[in-house]
Amino acid sequence: MIEATGIPELQRACRILAVLICPAPEKHKAVRDGALLPLAKEGLLATSKERLERVFPADWVRRLQEGFGGV
Repeated sequence: MIEATGIPELQRACRILAVLICPAPEKHKAVRDGALLPLAKEGLLATSKERLERVFPADWVRRLQEGFGGV
């Protein structure tokens, strides 16, 4: 967030942090609607999917995908 140059960048960083901090984003409507869906609309979800699979447990990624209908 230190490198954020404006409100959109700061908002994106906060959304990413919300997803990373939440233990079960697929179960929390606020995280899903306020962070994951906006990131997905930006195309970040598709770009980051492979990276998330490398960093997080496979079960976490699977539950996240199931919570979004396989997105």
